[in-house]
Amino acid sequence: MITVLTAFIVDFIIGDPHTKLHPVALIGRWISLLERLFYNEKSTKWEHFILGGLTVVITLLFVYNITLALVLALEFLPNEHWSYIIQGILLSFMICPRSLAKAGREVYRYLVRHHLRIAQLKVGKIVGRDTDHLDSPEVTRATVETIAENTIDGIVSPLFFFAIGGLPLAVVYRAAE
Repeated sequence: MITVLTAFIVDFIIGDPHTKLHPVALIGRWISLLERLFYNEKSTKWEHFILGGLTVVITLLFVYNITLALVLALEFLPNEHWSYIIQGILLSFMICPRSLAKAGREVYRYLVRHHLRIAQLKVGKIVGRDTDHLDSPEVTRATVETIAENTIDGIVSPLFFFAIGGLPLAVVYRAAE
C-alpha cells in the first residue's frame, strides 16, 4: 500500500518527466538497439517475424530481471519502508494519471472558450486519428474515449500487474504495452 500511495503522490507532484532517463524511454532505446542488431534489409518476412518475437522475449526477460534484481537489492536496506518508497517512485513512472488529467483539461479549456481549432490540435496529440474535421461534440467524445482507454492502459493495468507480481511485472507490462 505504501508503494502505490507513493507512486500516486510522486505522479501528482512531478507528473511524467520527459527525460531520456525515464524507464519507459530507456526500454524504448533498448528495443531500438535490439532492432539495429537483429534487422537488416535482406531479411525475409519470416526472419523479421522470428526476430521480432526474439526481440519481444529478450526485452521482457531483460526488463523483468533488471527490475527484480533492483527489488531484491532494495531488501537489503536497513528500513523496509525505504524499499516501498523507492519502489513507489519507480512505479510512478509506470502510471500516468497526472498526464491524462492534463491532456483532458487542455482540450476542455479550449472547447469552453470556443477555440475549436486549438482543441482539435490538442486532441490530435492524444488520439490516433485525424481530428481536423471534428466538431465540438466529436472532439469531446474523442477526448473522453482516449482518456478512458488510457486510464486502463496507463493506470489500471500497471497497478493490476503490480498487485499480482510486484514492480517487476508492472514494468514488464509497460514494456509490452
